[in-house]
Amino acid sequence: MEKKIKKIVYVMLAVTLLLAFAYLIFLKTAKNSIDPINFDNKRGEAPGWLQVLPDYGFGDIEKDGDTYLYRYQKETTDNGQVERLVEYTKNDTGKYQGVLTLNFSATEKTFVEKIPKSFATHIDQLEFSVEPSRIIDPDPIVEFADVKGEVVIQSKEIVDVKNIEKSIEEQLLDTEFARCEKLEEKEKYICGFNLIAKYRDSEILYNEFKDIKQDQFLGAATFAVIDKDVKKCSGITDIEHKNLCYEYVYQVLVDECNSKTSKDYRDCVRQVSYDLPNMEMQRLFCYYIDDLEMYNECLGKADLKVCNEIDNYDKRLLCQMNITRVANSLELCQTIKDTEVREACLAMLGADNLNKDYCALIKDDYLDGVCKTKIAMVKNDKTLCSQIRHTDSKDLCYGHFVLNKKFASQAMCDDINEEFIKDMCELVLAVQEKNTKKCDSYSGEDEHTKATCYFAIAVKHNDASFCSKIITTDEEDLLEAEKKSKDACFAIIAINLSDLGMCDKIEDSAIRQECIGGVEKSNEPEPEISLPAMPDWMDCPIPEGAKLKTWNNFQQSGYRYTDPNAKRKRVGPSMEYWGTDFAQPYIFMCYNADGEKHGPFKTYNQIGGGKRKEGHYKNNKLDQEVREYTNGVLRSIWTYTYGVKNGPASYYCTVDACTKGSIMSEGPLVNNQKHGMWTFYKHGNFAFKSEYINGEVTRDESGMNIRYY
Repeated sequence: MEKKIKKIVYVMLAVTLLLAFAYLIFLKTAKNSIDPINFDNKRGEAPGWLQVLPDYGFGDIEKDGDTYLYRYQKETTDNGQVERLVEYTKNDTGKYQGVLTLNFSATEKTFVEKIPKSFATHIDQLEFSVEPSRIIDPDPIVEFADVKGEVVIQSKEIVDVKNIEKSIEEQLLDTEFARCEKLEEKEKYICGFNLIAKYRDSEILYNEFKDIKQDQFLGAATFAVIDKDVKKCSGITDIEHKNLCYEYVYQVLVDECNSKTSKDYRDCVRQVSYDLPNMEMQRLFCYYIDDLEMYNECLGKADLKVCNEIDNYDKRLLCQMNITRVANSLELCQTIKDTEVREACLAMLGADNLNKDYCALIKDDYLDGVCKTKIAMVKNDKTLCSQIRHTDSKDLCYGHFVLNKKFASQAMCDDINEEFIKDMCELVLAVQEKNTKKCDSYSGEDEHTKATCYFAIAVKHNDASFCSKIITTDEEDLLEAEKKSKDACFAIIAINLSDLGMCDKIEDSAIRQECIGGVEKSNEPEPEISLPAMPDWMDCPIPEGAKLKTWNNFQQSGYRYTDPNAKRKRVGPSMEYWGTDFAQPYIFMCYNADGEKHGPFKTYNQIGGGKRKEGHYKNNKLDQEVREYTNGVLRSIWTYTYGVKNGPASYYCTVDACTKGSIMSEGPLVNNQKHGMWTFYKHGNFAFKSEYINGEVTRDESGMNIRYY
């Protein structure tokens, strides 16, 4: 029980470690290491790829023992419609004979019929009530001329029941998949997944897809539907395809839950929802739940008691956490009777609200530690670490601060129990204080750490005397490595101090040449840099007296202005570029005299160079119209009023499947929530309207979404 509590709480409160070594140690020692779940207290806005699945009305195989029958979907022709009916009837021998009936609603000048191979493999096996005008292929494919009314095609073959079931199932699947194939790309997939869900137990269907790659969209989604396991979408690397997989599979599986009633229905929806990768996505997909009670539970807006009927302990805990966190209510949290769940809830709310008073209410040392660690890291407050009772949590908390010279102290090092983190803390102190006694304390197997210690002190303080103290060992691999460390130590300091004579102390010829070249370059006058001008759209004045800072390396280049009295405070334009020599725009931002983002801005992708985001800031908050892009294609337009979404908003399709660039939805936002009439589109064409009130879509008395067509 305790491990389950800690496992789920860690999932929901996972601490982001800023130091790589501390993170590795934590993973090594943590009893329950899981991927973190990202919670969001606010109901998320539907992304551009969110779509509603239609009902395709697939056919069924009808059977009563003596007859097997399948009605094809009507096919529209130039002159009318063609209806097909395939029927197998038992004869006196106990076997079956098939009849395919075509019914034309109008006269057809010519009509080509491709007869399913599962019904007949050759024209000689067939008898026609109306003879074909032409046999196109004895495979068989036939043509009728000036045909009207009914045409009956009878198979001469007599088959047993096993072959009948296989034959008629093949016809059904071939026909329905062919119908899906005629749709546009996105609808084609939606149609196919619904069909797979309906016939997931089919051996024919399984054999058709068994070799498909499950690390790609189609394969993962197919087997997620077949196995009723939405988690199979997680293996897709492309994020948009992964989201599409989750979207389609979730809707297909939740729709299947509607065949159940009462608690069975609710448990079914919960199972599918909790299989999603995070609660943010779960709340987003709540829009697809038609039952009003389950819709509210999914959003975390239900009464806490609804969780009591959930049999699975972990899922019951997630349900309670979801509701209490959305409510952000200490009082609601304290009504939970289960002690461990109640304390897990307190830890969650304490971390959410950065309030250590919540942590103080927790008796469990582990949960108390998780709560305080998150707060300490966000607030950058080392003092909270010393208040943690749980040893592992305390060490994890200190691990966040151990490399920060402002926080490292002997007292902190003494309070750390985990050997590696404690050693790192001591090493940081030694480097800061030039404490050679600490370096000398490493011996034997740790002799290479002694070399690291002296190297760090030498470089930190530009003191070459410590380079000479890098001691080599008798082991050949370490001997060579530490020789190069000593040479590198001299080279770094020589370049820092522009001391060409120090390069002579370097044994390795390649490092010595790099040292000489580096010193010579450091003595050269700074070349004049021709800075690219601000674009015309960027109205951003340069404050008087602001200092210009430029940089140009293989990763990034750019320039910005800073306050002469605070070198980290940006003022005026800041122009950042991907790559060297201002090759490709990255972030164009404007700052006011107070160092706040203020004025127009644009950001760009590294790959392809397309825009990511553009708009306007006012005193560090988004203001006016803001546009977001995916791979350079417009994704959304928001209207902000001083950091709050207020006004017109719209979403656009960013992939070919839904007609890239076409509008998907538009409507008003009030205080970050949909409020008013929203219009939804399909491939840029009007689909329906829905009214929202404070983020909630309007529903009828039965709880169904109200749509206006």
